[in-house]
Amino acid sequence: MYKKSVEAFIPSAMALIERHMAESNLEVPKVYKGYISSMGAAMIQSGLLPTLAVFSAPKSDSAGADRRKLMRTLTEMLREVMPNTYGAMPPLDDNPGEDEDRLLRYANLFSGNPGRLRAIRQDVTHASVAIKLALRTFKLVGNL
Repeated sequence: MYKKSVEAFIPSAMALIERHMAESNLEVPKVYKGYISSMGAAMIQSGLLPTLAVFSAPKSDSAGADRRKLMRTLTEMLREVMPNTYGAMPPLDDNPGEDEDRLLRYANLFSGNPGRLRAIRQDVTHASVAIKLALRTFKLVGNL
């Protein structure tokens, strides 16, 4: 992992966490720390496409937070930081809960191109590490 690649995502991560995942007083539910931590392990064990599918699915756990907010944040980060690569993805609507599978659908376009999937996986990994680091600057609330 390249430090400069992760560092490029951090300013965007902070702004997008504040916009999509933070609640009042810039407090973020602790469950997002678990989600972002498990994403890396899931990509290693299952691969990029299955991981994106799980995290893009409607909320099905009892933790009370929506994993799709994390996907929305990742998608917007990739569009902002790497517009030449991910700018072809149309921007997300302002309606939470809709269209968070956009990154999954984009990656699925390259399912027959292992080299491009590896590059997307690396970009998603860098972006998720930036989110994990940026989360440390927010107050985490709730039970975990």
